[in-house]
Amino acid sequence: MISMVALLLTLLSCSSSEDVLSSSGLLTRASLDIRGVRPSVQELDAVTNNRWSFEQSVDQYLKDSNFPRVTAERWAPIFDTRRDETLFPADMFGLENEFRFAYAVGDEPLRVYEEVIRRNLPWSTVLQADWTVLNNDLMSVYPAMWVGVPPELDSEWSVARYLDGRPAGGVLVSNGMWWRYETSLNNASRQRANQVTRIFLCRDYLEIPVSFDSDIDLTSEAAVNSAIKEDPGCVACHATLDPLAAFMGGVFARRKSDPTEMVYYHPERENLSSTQLGVAPMWNGESGDTLGDLGELLVGDPNFSTCATSQVLESLLGDSSSTDAQELSTKWEQDWNMSMARLVREIVLSDAYKQRWLNSDTEWNTVTLYQLESQVAHLTGYTLSIDSYPFLRADHRGVANMVANDGFSIPLVLIQQELAHLSARYWMLQSNQPPFDIGTVDQPKERLITLSRMILGVEPTTEELTDWNQYIDLLRGELSPKEMWASIATVMMQDPRFLVY
Repeated sequence: MISMVALLLTLLSCSSSEDVLSSSGLLTRASLDIRGVRPSVQELDAVTNNRWSFEQSVDQYLKDSNFPRVTAERWAPIFDTRRDETLFPADMFGLENEFRFAYAVGDEPLRVYEEVIRRNLPWSTVLQADWTVLNNDLMSVYPAMWVGVPPELDSEWSVARYLDGRPAGGVLVSNGMWWRYETSLNNASRQRANQVTRIFLCRDYLEIPVSFDSDIDLTSEAAVNSAIKEDPGCVACHATLDPLAAFMGGVFARRKSDPTEMVYYHPERENLSSTQLGVAPMWNGESGDTLGDLGELLVGDPNFSTCATSQVLESLLGDSSSTDAQELSTKWEQDWNMSMARLVREIVLSDAYKQRWLNSDTEWNTVTLYQLESQVAHLTGYTLSIDSYPFLRADHRGVANMVANDGFSIPLVLIQQELAHLSARYWMLQSNQPPFDIGTVDQPKERLITLSRMILGVEPTTEELTDWNQYIDLLRGELSPKEMWASIATVMMQDPRFLVY
């Protein structure tokens, strides 16, 4: 097992003040951040031969078909809607695949984000669209029709439109949102309202310090309702939270009722939450009636663009403090038509992004499970999946819960080691596209260099080449050439540099 000290020593040994290494490292970071894979050997050659432009490379990466998916994945931990289990099991709807259905339910909001990015629509569309994105399992359950070309495979998704009277509200009216965040009659959608402000406005009511009368009988519903309206500590939050929750009558359903209660939107209940709460639907002093109206009000809130900008800054820079998120969001909203591609471009080309790379000896990034999965699939063609959904990003049936979102960890290394073994063997022994002639290991230097550049983005040092030749001599007579190359690729993909950039 590689220790943290060994990892850091490896990283430091890879750092250099040389322009070529610095440029290739910056290109690697941009490539992984934008399209989820490392630069190709040809792209690294362009850097080596000084035939490259970072700006042109970034523009090329932003046109890559992987960019929408990679970028939408940044909101996966924010939405937190994906689950291995959902409110109602698949067999209640005549479906056999439990996990695939549950995962698809929670994937819907992220698929909407991906589609907005793919079509380069204004970011406000995520709360204003009159369409959603579904797969075949969801279409067989939800009251919807295809707008785009129906998907042929279980792993494919396409644009659809609900037919049950729900207003245009993007992810605000998606089943995937509200199957994850339920409510009770007593809570009256307040918890749901907090999720809305947390996700779209970066304001979490649960993190606001609250001081209230400790003598309140919290077991008494009447006492609690009275405190909400009269106690200054409670009123401070509920004065804005409750009017927001009042928009959500249309998605109210009884928790243990017939599942169709949760499948359908209920226009006839749109006034229910305001009746329960005793307040009219309102946000920022402006009133409305439906979740569609709320979507418009949220888009008009200055915190909407600032929040999205901060979320992208956080994911690309590690924090948003080095760049003025407010100034950047103003430009994004006013000058760039809220194009996510333009926002990402501006951040990646910024001095703050480049400076973070220059400080990479202390501020290196750790790949997410999605980036690990993506670069392995791109290299080898291998994806570890369950019923067309990713094993690496599944909770109980996968390994997602083993890995924290905040960096390098032992579980991540263990996952890397096993994935390297499986994917390298597939690449060399089963796929139709090995990286070179793997039928021989004679004069291996050039192929070792190629393999290292493909996997790690760097050429092996003289000492490393010596070690590799000794490793090959050790394996001769024990393994076939193909098996030997599979073993070499496995070891390279288990290198700690494969996890950081």
